[in-house]
Amino acid sequence: MKRSAIIGFLAGCCAFSFSQVPQFSRAFQTIKTNVPIAIINSQPEYFYVLRYNKGVHDFTIEKRAKPTAEIIGFTPLKLDSVNNSWFDYEKIDYLFYEHHRQLYFVFEKLINSKNSLYLKVIDTLSKSSGFIELASYDFDKTLQDFSFSFKKTDNDNILIVATHTYLNGTVKKTAQLYDIEERRMVWTKKLPIENAVSGYSSAFECNTAGDLFYVLTQSRTVGYTRKYIHQMEVNVPILFHDAVNLVSYQGIDQFHKTPLLTNISHLNSVHILTSGNQVIVQANIGLLCNDSVGSDLYFFSKKLSADLRSQYYTITSPLADSLREKLTFYDGSDFKQPGDKDYAFLQQFSAGQINYQVSERKEDYYYKELLVWQTDLQTGQVTHQSIVPRKVLSFKNRTRFKKVGEAMFVFAADKLNVFVLEAAANFKSKPSKFVYHRFKKETNLWRANVMMYTIQEGRLEKTLVFHNAEYDMVPLSYSSTDQSDVVFYLNDGKYEKFAILKLNPS
Repeated sequence: MKRSAIIGFLAGCCAFSFSQVPQFSRAFQTIKTNVPIAIINSQPEYFYVLRYNKGVHDFTIEKRAKPTAEIIGFTPLKLDSVNNSWFDYEKIDYLFYEHHRQLYFVFEKLINSKNSLYLKVIDTLSKSSGFIELASYDFDKTLQDFSFSFKKTDNDNILIVATHTYLNGTVKKTAQLYDIEERRMVWTKKLPIENAVSGYSSAFECNTAGDLFYVLTQSRTVGYTRKYIHQMEVNVPILFHDAVNLVSYQGIDQFHKTPLLTNISHLNSVHILTSGNQVIVQANIGLLCNDSVGSDLYFFSKKLSADLRSQYYTITSPLADSLREKLTFYDGSDFKQPGDKDYAFLQQFSAGQINYQVSERKEDYYYKELLVWQTDLQTGQVTHQSIVPRKVLSFKNRTRFKKVGEAMFVFAADKLNVFVLEAAANFKSKPSKFVYHRFKKETNLWRANVMMYTIQEGRLEKTLVFHNAEYDMVPLSYSSTDQSDVVFYLNDGKYEKFAILKLNPS
């Protein structure tokens, strides 16, 4: 009886945190094989929806008007004309973004003996360019593995890193910078050979001047620990990081390297920020406890000049006591300390000297809590720390929306808003009282809540946005620039709608 009353109350709730009533589009007939996976909302007149169309084995882009969500442009990307018919697009790594009202879609072509990276450009009339090959490498018998990684730079160019891993453990990497406006490769750099002695690179970044930065870590295995993955016990290595360095390539051949950290037990969520002639490295790190087994968690920030010759600050801030208590628990491993939990970099948001870093714990389809910290980039001091509760277990064959555990982020008016799917049983749970093992996990869209966690001026607030009942609100990969509204996708199986909500600026 009590549970029914709670569900009835939630079903009647509206998005009361917004300055206007949410505006819903009409119902559009949906096709189950046509699955939305991303939304770009960067213009006041329209937004984009990226879909995986299983029926024709392709990606498509819809341009939809605000606020009606009527389709005003449609673009099939025709990826199957270059990729093999057996390729699983649900596993594809892609880059999808908008620059000067044009869309850019980067994807990888996979065949047995060759990997290629392609770009498609979609103009304001929804017309697509041909396939622009950015990079291509042949797979030979001496290789154990080969992969591309690619990202958008600060001025929306494309940074590409090709990694060749050989059977003897040696790694060779090639970095390239592609200018999207001039449609040319700015430079190609073959990086020094990497191995257990020289160290391995990560966290690649490029500034607006075209300088390349990355982190080089020298690590060694000091033991093994048990970990439960998919209800199976496996032994994973325990790494100790002897040295962590920052590397800079300026111009054609100006190589610089400077030490960042030494003797740390964990290196998590590493990210490089660039601004003019300065660079900032941020990470959360684990340092061995003095009085117990395991590691304490700290936030690290270091600011340098682009040539790495001048250092402005190096700040190491401890995890707040209130958060340390919440993050001290066993979760499928031999250690319970916060510093032994693996947090991967997820997103960063900046406005002036305010910066938010977001990292997450995630195991395949199990999405766990988010760790957010706010930094004053002028001083390097951590001014706020928060845990955004999240426990979503997405079964592979239970829903066609495979990534319902992902968080949506909207950064506007110096406020970071995080939208997550959450079990209705957690409705009365306060984020300040988060207890991981008491927090109920969600495994379905139906009957779940979509919650908004807002971080502003050192406060974390929780608000109900929508309770899934007749329609399910589906969290999607979301990108927004300078827009005060949020576009949501809703589905009931046969029909779909879009909801546009105005964020409250106060």
